[in-house]
Amino acid sequence: MKTQQPSSPSTPARTALGLGLAFIVGCVAFFGAYLVAGYFRGDGNEPLIPIEKRVAGNIAMPVLAAADVTPPATPADWKLSDQAGKVVVVNYFATWCNPCMVEVPAYKELEKEFAPRGVAFVAISLDQDSDHEGTSREKTLREFVKNEHFPIPILIPGPDAPIWRVSMSIPQTFVYDKHGRIARSLMGSIDGRGMKQTLEDLLKEQ
Repeated sequence: MKTQQPSSPSTPARTALGLGLAFIVGCVAFFGAYLVAGYFRGDGNEPLIPIEKRVAGNIAMPVLAAADVTPPATPADWKLSDQAGKVVVVNYFATWCNPCMVEVPAYKELEKEFAPRGVAFVAISLDQDSDHEGTSREKTLREFVKNEHFPIPILIPGPDAPIWRVSMSIPQTFVYDKHGRIARSLMGSIDGRGMKQTLEDLLKEQ
């Protein structure tokens, strides 16, 4: 007695199956590309956090870069609370981080346009001496500022700063409203046009 072998799918069934699989693979690839793009270039279209849902920020850097690291005079102790009445943009970066370097031109343009209008910019460097094969991070940052003509003050967390005890992806940017509340956070290289609109909207707030 012969055992009946299962019949193979007909040609139309195989075609439909192939199209279905292709559709699924295409969707996965699209959303994967979207997520990757969102990391390397912060999406500028998401809305601001509603005012009633914003929480107060608490950024204090007790040890900062030496005054000769950045062109602007840097205070001995930078606190978010000292920026009352200003919109504040805080960018976490490192000179070895390629996506961080991608957003440098956008930040230079934004600082040029918005600093005179009451927006404070500050960059927090997560560079360490060990990242640069024996070259100190201060020297690396001085060269970065000189080569890029970077106009934004750079802060260096002290050795005991809490930031070193957490795992943080960079670049990351936090935008604070005039009352020191987080109004927007972005992971990945910023979109200059989207950030410009964010700052325009926050400057209009009371």
